[in-house]
Amino acid sequence: MTHRHARLLAALLATLLAATLALVAAPASAAKDTGKLAFVRANQIYTATTAGASVTQLTTSGKNYRPHWSPDGTRIAYVHEAPAGHRDIWMMKGDGTGKKQVTHLGDTTEPSWSPDGKWLAFGADGTPPYDSGRDYTLRKIRSTAPYGDPVVLPTGDNDARVAGSLAWSPDGTRIAFVSFTFPASPDDYLLVYTLATKEVEMVDEVGGSCCGEGHFADPTWTTNSKTIAYSVVRYPIQDPPSAVHLEFASMTGTPLPSFPAVAGDSDPDYSPTGAKLVFSHWSRIYIANADGTHRTNVLAGYSPDWQPVA
Repeated sequence: MTHRHARLLAALLATLLAATLALVAAPASAAKDTGKLAFVRANQIYTATTAGASVTQLTTSGKNYRPHWSPDGTRIAYVHEAPAGHRDIWMMKGDGTGKKQVTHLGDTTEPSWSPDGKWLAFGADGTPPYDSGRDYTLRKIRSTAPYGDPVVLPTGDNDARVAGSLAWSPDGTRIAFVSFTFPASPDDYLLVYTLATKEVEMVDEVGGSCCGEGHFADPTWTTNSKTIAYSVVRYPIQDPPSAVHLEFASMTGTPLPSFPAVAGDSDPDYSPTGAKLVFSHWSRIYIANADGTHRTNVLAGYSPDWQPVA
């Protein structure tokens, strides 16, 4: 081999090595704050871009609530009510096609996806009609057909009870939920169920003699599973406001975001990167940075959910 050929070969090997190192250093995938928003208007489910454009209606019959994108961003689980008062979990593709009934219980709460996309957590007892003033047994069901029978998620002594809304943590270890009666009554509780230990931990409470009347709703986790954002009303306390607003609870002692308590804010959901938060403000949908800055009015609607995008 001549010196010239040796130099060319060495240069080629160096180029290949640099390219290989660049591929190793680059992440296989990265979350992006693009995708679509699923949301509700007048009890029907729609999608739109995060800028509020390309609004598309996905459901037309009965009443439909609480859409939630699957972790891969291809399907939407939601609550379908028909006949009146009879609510079950249904599933559809992201474009509204392929609608299928998942549960046949008649009194289901909203669904929440496990991070691997295999399960849906929810509350139900199989005693319709659905009553927003009571809570239901925490269960899970497979997210793909055949869905099978729901599985109860038990605690050490009795069943966890869900009042309306819940959220599976992104790391898959815990489920945050709201309860009217667990572990005691008449207070309202924000609780966390740990799947490995079957234990329930109290995060926040309101009502009874502890802290004035009020209620919780809409828990959602930060993308690192360290903090829960949720809706709360506290009466007659005026600071934070007695109207519905957002609050945050740290599960690891990490500092809480400096998101301001604004009357009318509810239904929070983090963007795929965790840098932004989409939420309802009365009957409008807003997007803001995770610290509450740069609030932007996006479109009319409520119960927004941000589509994960790989």
